[in-house]
Amino acid sequence: MRNRIKNIALSYGTDMLIVLAAFAAALPFLSIEMANARFILFFFILWLAFLPLINFLHDAIDSRISPIHYDDIFAKTVDAVLNMKSLDDILKETFVQILDFIHVSSGMLIFYYPDRDEYSIFYQKDRRRKMIRNARVENNNAIFRALKGPDDILIKSKLSGSTEFEYVLIREMERLHAETIVPIFFRDTFLGAIVTGKRNRKFSMREIALLKIFASKIAILSINNYFLNELVKKKEIEKEYELASTIHNRFLPEHDIKIEPFEIRVHHRTKSLSTREFFDVFEDRKEAGRVHIAAYSLRGDIAGTSIYMPGIQAHIHSISRLGKSPKTTIARLIKSVSERDIIDEDPAILIGTITSRGSFTYCCDKYPAPFVYQNGKKDLIALPGAAKTEYTVMLSSGDIILLCSSNIHQAIEKDPVRFYSLIRDNKDAVLSKTRSALVKALPRTEEDDTLLFLVRFGVTQ
Repeated sequence: MRNRIKNIALSYGTDMLIVLAAFAAALPFLSIEMANARFILFFFILWLAFLPLINFLHDAIDSRISPIHYDDIFAKTVDAVLNMKSLDDILKETFVQILDFIHVSSGMLIFYYPDRDEYSIFYQKDRRRKMIRNARVENNNAIFRALKGPDDILIKSKLSGSTEFEYVLIREMERLHAETIVPIFFRDTFLGAIVTGKRNRKFSMREIALLKIFASKIAILSINNYFLNELVKKKEIEKEYELASTIHNRFLPEHDIKIEPFEIRVHHRTKSLSTREFFDVFEDRKEAGRVHIAAYSLRGDIAGTSIYMPGIQAHIHSISRLGKSPKTTIARLIKSVSERDIIDEDPAILIGTITSRGSFTYCCDKYPAPFVYQNGKKDLIALPGAAKTEYTVMLSSGDIILLCSSNIHQAIEKDPVRFYSLIRDNKDAVLSKTRSALVKALPRTEEDDTLLFLVRFGVTQ
């Protein structure tokens, strides 16, 4: 308050001194009776000539008595950060503080919104809502075309209007009630503009510098806020994905299973967020030595997959244990899924049944057909896989069935000799060693799920 009184006293004192100096200069003319209309006009023009000096002295007094303290702005901004709930509130509060510091009663922040691909008024101070409707902030606005970099500051009083483009700029700034426009850039990316309204005196270089600093901080905060939101979204998806994986894994069987006379090893990795590869192995309760196996892929959102995957699994169990063939099980499952419209599209599925006599009966729909390694054969055999057609293969002791997701199936199809050699070289080892050798030979995939399902018949270790 004390500094404010000093500022007023010195400002008005300076004005009075200039008036007294002008009056003193006029006294000689009054004494010789020269005071007439021309005399008054002369001193009025002289007074106008002194106005720039008066403005300069006012700025000098302001900077001496009531300087702009950047530390105060920083302290208030930190206080705003601690008390505000969002970045929007921080920007609004800081913007109002800066306008108060530079003694401007009105202003606005215009931001570019990439999701809508448009410029919009984010916040305005002391202007009627009607002005927003009249403000033209379309993408091809002349003001935005003039702002090529962070130093391209528009000051209306410095625009002469001598060219058509400057005339258009002045018209646009008048529509926005703007005296200055400071661009907001992050590197070479234009993010918006700071608009300040009119005031009685010109903006000083320090005040323009303050607006430029604020613009640079807005750019950094905006970019950081964007990446923070993206990170939060990513963390939310990861959390949802982790929960979904936990639910899925509770319903899936172990990866290493031994059911006489079968040895089963599974490699299962879920990496993507839109596709899910699942598998199942269960014994037939009515017929000893009869094992049902299934591999299926579900497409849909994470929540939907998490909800419906257990139901699909239960559906496969119930129909298979009724003694129905793989073809009938798939047909009933697809019908049930279609009628209820529970996922985005019908599952890709393969269901098979193996008996203790070595009979392997399977049927697939949209899912890759199995491979089989047979003792005495010189190649890895790709079994037929016509949709909704049932096939039967007789297995001998040591034969291995390979069920795999489409990405692994494609890798084996490209180089069957290599994978055949890996199985042959490890045929006398435990099946987990064969699985490890095959997995190491597979291409690395960062997005797709992987499923490799090995069933060896008739050999125990």
